[in-house]
Amino acid sequence: MIQESETEIQTSHGQRLRLFITEKGPFPWILVTHGLGEHAGRQRFINKLFGDRYNILRYDLRGHGESQGKKGVVGNFSYFYEDLKAIWDFLLVSYRAKEIILWGHSMGGAIVAGFIQKFSSDLEGILKKVILSAPFMEVGGKLSSLVGLLPTKTLKFFCKSTVGITLQGLVTPWKLTHDPFYQEDYLQDPLVQKALNTKLVFEMMLAGREIFSQKLGVTCPVHIIVGEGDELVSVKKIQEYCTYVDKKCILKTIPEGRHELHHEIDKYRLVYFRYLESLL
Repeated sequence: MIQESETEIQTSHGQRLRLFITEKGPFPWILVTHGLGEHAGRQRFINKLFGDRYNILRYDLRGHGESQGKKGVVGNFSYFYEDLKAIWDFLLVSYRAKEIILWGHSMGGAIVAGFIQKFSSDLEGILKKVILSAPFMEVGGKLSSLVGLLPTKTLKFFCKSTVGITLQGLVTPWKLTHDPFYQEDYLQDPLVQKALNTKLVFEMMLAGREIFSQKLGVTCPVHIIVGEGDELVSVKKIQEYCTYVDKKCILKTIPEGRHELHHEIDKYRLVYFRYLESLL
């Protein structure tokens, strides 16, 4: 069994990010970015599925998991892009990576997309594929239509605040998966943030709106996957983006699947895994 190593790198803002690395030879890399309030450990399924033929780097976002930073807070959403660029450069220099696949889930999908747009000229020739799992473009569920009416200038006003309010219950386990085991696993995970800061939530909402108002601008394949039963991100917005904004994106929807398809019951999870294996 391939052993996973841990290391840290320092960001341009002086914070240290925790990295989890599985390397087995001259294989392409999968670079994984997790979602809001969670941590890299919740994406271990990627190692199980692809660890035999890919090198894998997962990391904890700043303010998440074992990385430094005030929990669940970021000064500006673009700091996430800069952190991802630092990790990208780390792979190029320390491991001489020749091929990298970017993988982002939920807020991590928005981070990957924003990173691509900001640093596209630096990625050509190395970036081979992008996989966005339930990427955050807009809030889903019952709040979707209400949030969609918020003017961009209002979101920008909220983002100017240096301190947000911490709220409980913004993410409920049953919205993540149908599986009771993983619902309880989420609740018992000490690294999962059960309370979320409104500062980061507003930053994410503004970033999602700005990023996905335009094309990603890469030449490699971009695959977007979402469960049709997802109430945390707007499935409609994702469908519209792939239909009208960036028609090069390849969309796969899984009927009735919820937000964390990798933690779903077999009925949805196995369909998701088979599709991923067809891509990689």
